[in-house]
Amino acid sequence: MEHLVACPLCGNGTISLVDELASVWSCEHCGNFFDNPRPTPEEIDRFYSRPVQYDEWLKDIDERDILWKRRLRKVLVQAKHGSLLDVGAGIGQFLGVARDRFTEIAGTEVSAQAVEIASEKFSVDLIKGRIETIDFGQNTFDNITLFHVLEHVHDPHALLLRCRELLSPSGMLFVAVPNEIYSLPLQWRRVLIRIGLKKNRRIGVLGIPRITLDGSLPEIHLSHFTPESLSLALVACGFSLVESGLDQYYVVKGARKLKEHLNFWFCQIFYRLFHRNIYQTMWLVARK
Repeated sequence: MEHLVACPLCGNGTISLVDELASVWSCEHCGNFFDNPRPTPEEIDRFYSRPVQYDEWLKDIDERDILWKRRLRKVLVQAKHGSLLDVGAGIGQFLGVARDRFTEIAGTEVSAQAVEIASEKFSVDLIKGRIETIDFGQNTFDNITLFHVLEHVHDPHALLLRCRELLSPSGMLFVAVPNEIYSLPLQWRRVLIRIGLKKNRRIGVLGIPRITLDGSLPEIHLSHFTPESLSLALVACGFSLVESGLDQYYVVKGARKLKEHLNFWFCQIFYRLFHRNIYQTMWLVARK
């Protein structure tokens, strides 16, 4: 585990503990929430390279195809003609869907298992590693996608700066992350915790679980962004915000699909009326 003395998003040292049970801290400067202490990058790499990590993804391959096509349609509305780099590409399914709409595709991934699946399943050759340390030579990209990646990285500020560096002039960045602080389900969970109707020794007062690497959590979130903190970070890293909204992220089957659709459209209408995102995820588009 490693301990932080400053905010990983803006670098400010004015941070304070806000959820002792879950070890979540906040930054008084930018409003970012983050876990502290947290696993080292090496531990995170090992976690996402477990043999069973992507079993559920492969079981839901058809439903995930719908998800990726839905995201691709959103990307194409704002995308610049040319190339695409998908950072944290997972098993490469999005690039498999998007390859015919761009002049060139590329992807990066830290999980050795995911890189192998991407090659075998979707004929997508991913570069193993983090873009902060990968040498792309003189190559730049017209579009970069960061789909549910930023919350997993140790230095989101450095990652955003590297994305800007790799973008061509007026290149486009597409970001989707969880909206854990403001989402309606977590707000309800916080209420239930406060009145004593919901108890869990690993879930703190914010409704966020304490990090554990024992496999009980499917993913590890190191940061918990708000729309405001992430928008500020993008501007600070040299981007101009083009669009913000909701990421229709779910992968479901059967009767649950209608429930998720209704939930999304309720939150979408709420967002349009009150400019407040209470959905489980957020979507931001920025231009270099």
